[in-house]
Amino acid sequence: MILYEGGNIWSDVVTGFDPTKVGKPLTQSAQQYIDPLGARVLTIGSCYSPRYDKDGKVVPSNDLDALLDLEVLQRAFKTADAKTTRQALDDYLKKQGLKTYKAGVTVHTRVPLGNQFYQVDFKVVPKAAKVAQFHRHDIPKGSPYKGVNKQLVMNALASSQKMLWSPDEGLYARDENGKKAQLLSDDWDTIAQYLLGRSATGKDLGSVESIMAKIQDPQRREEIMNMARAGHSWQQEIGRAHV
Repeated sequence: MILYEGGNIWSDVVTGFDPTKVGKPLTQSAQQYIDPLGARVLTIGSCYSPRYDKDGKVVPSNDLDALLDLEVLQRAFKTADAKTTRQALDDYLKKQGLKTYKAGVTVHTRVPLGNQFYQVDFKVVPKAAKVAQFHRHDIPKGSPYKGVNKQLVMNALASSQKMLWSPDEGLYARDENGKKAQLLSDDWDTIAQYLLGRSATGKDLGSVESIMAKIQDPQRREEIMNMARAGHSWQQEIGRAHV
């Protein structure tokens, strides 16, 4: 599982902005360009759930991450598959006068707000409304962890139980060769039960801290954290939380 966060493509976009002030109006600005397609801009990440440091100050954001529903865009563009749909979105946004850069499932877009520009990353995925829940975190104030860290902890939990976690699809079983097999669930509460036991709910998957709090065995907690930290997408911790 590869995860990326942050990084701006254009030198003239605003970085280090307050997501509590910019997130909502920037989402509205982006939505104006998407409205004709009949799709909703589903904000995720720090612009949806801002992070706060130990002093209660909001942690700045460098871009706005959002999901767009693949099936809705396919109908709008009359495209046959995901690849051509993402290309059609890229072409459409360029025709609206926006600068874009398409990479993988994401169309990075330079979106105006007032007299400034911000980077909005449109990720085109199936079942976007459901998948958005996978990327909306509940990170405690002062946590050293980001959303990407939580995803890697979930991946470690899944891998340790011969399952596979896809942040864009849901929880899968693995076949005898360790490859992705059938989808076990894309329901948030059910995923929590698979990973953390029958008493778990989706709320327990809100952060690294809430996941660790649900794991009673200290040795098991250490095992999962070590697996997660070994992932090359792990984000450097600010200090070290006791989990």
